[in-house]
Amino acid sequence: MSKGLMVVVVVLVLGAASCFLTIMGVSNSCISQENGIDYQYDTNKSALAGYANRILDMVQVPKMAKDQILEITKAAIQGRYGEKGAQAVFVAIREQNPTVDASLYRTLMQSMEAGRTSFDADQKQLLDKCRAYKTYYQQFPNSLVAGMMGYPKFDQTKCTPVTTEQTETDFKNKRTGPLQIQ
Repeated sequence: MSKGLMVVVVVLVLGAASCFLTIMGVSNSCISQENGIDYQYDTNKSALAGYANRILDMVQVPKMAKDQILEITKAAIQGRYGEKGAQAVFVAIREQNPTVDASLYRTLMQSMEAGRTSFDADQKQLLDKCRAYKTYYQQFPNSLVAGMMGYPKFDQTKCTPVTTEQTETDFKNKRTGPLQIQ
């Protein structure tokens, strides 16, 4: 074999190997990034469910406390005055009634704020992964290889953030107003 033919063969083999490695690298990167997006999406679902469940659990505590306070107060009054309560026209006794501890509500508010903040950070992480992946598979030469191999293959609606109806309306109308608390 002549030197010229040998050089052509080596160049062709190196070119083919380079193409194969590029295709393999792009495919592996797309798979890795799509798996990362799927994982983050599932993590976000779990985080939102956990946050919602924690709040629902906490909200049950005031009802339990209210029921217990009513039970204790009723028992105390009946114990003091009998089943029909005080029948005298004037009862000069200083009552010591149970009070509701406001720290429970502060704890609930803090947990709600922390949960929202954490979920917001998770959402931003998912959106950043989606942005990075989209940039990767749209850049040349990745766009050729990714397109040829059918990427992106994952459910791209996972890259849509969880928002509220009011937020969607505000963005659609390009207007917002003050928050209505009650």
